[in-house]
Amino acid sequence: MNAAPARSSSNRITVLPYEGQGPGARQAGSTAGVEMTPEKFNVLMERLCKEGPAAATSMAYAKLMLTVMTKYQANITETQRLGLATPLSLNTTFLRKSLQAALRHLAP
Repeated sequence: MNAAPARSSSNRITVLPYEGQGPGARQAGSTAGVEMTPEKFNVLMERLCKEGPAAATSMAYAKLMLTVMTKYQANITETQRLGLATPLSLNTTFLRKSLQAALRHLAP
């Protein structure tokens, strides 16, 4: 099962499970979510940046990064954005241009 992020009223990020793929995917149980603190989100971003060079040809990594940058754009700090630049520049999938555009969209 995959997860889709949602905003909570606090300083936390809530990740909700969803069923299916693509634009027509339905959210399953919108009340059952996992909240992620800013500290955990920072750890997630550090891990994604670290794994990026090794995943330069991975479609799964490219899709994950595109989702994270789109859904969590308000939570990504300038430091995290700068950290994403190198791993995303190494990406060789057909999503490379989309990843670069999403990264530019994060610019302050």
